[in-house]
Amino acid sequence: MYLYHINITTGESYRTREADGIVVARLKDWLQEPRTPLPLNDEYICTLQQRQRKLLDVIVKRQGKDVRRIVVCTHSRYKATAWGIIADGGKAPTAPFAACRILAESGDTLALDNFERDLAHAFFERQKPHELLQNPTSQSAARTNRESGA
Repeated sequence: MYLYHINITTGESYRTREADGIVVARLKDWLQEPRTPLPLNDEYICTLQQRQRKLLDVIVKRQGKDVRRIVVCTHSRYKATAWGIIADGGKAPTAPFAACRILAESGDTLALDNFERDLAHAFFERQKPHELLQNPTSQSAARTNRESGA
């Protein structure tokens, strides 16, 4: 399964089905109870803004300052709501998608892009365990299949 990623600030977009399996597993654990801020490293934390069954909205902070907002939508029923949170209008993309808005200079753009990708996959995968058995969407699932000879 591909996820569509959009950076509202830069206009860049891409599709991916690969993610860091170790990070995705850690994020799935956090998504079970995301009320506590998630430290990303020594400088960044991720805080939950809202979570519905098919929609996730988080803010990434650096030294107490909001630097990036990320919205993940996994179902078309929620895409207008998700898009309204992150975008200044326009038509919402096809779900599933992840969209981010850069709120302030963050320093490590690549690391935050990777985090957004992994968070989106973790949120999507935690809701679709039966599909993962048929169609692995992360590198870790594909790697596990290769290692086990499946």
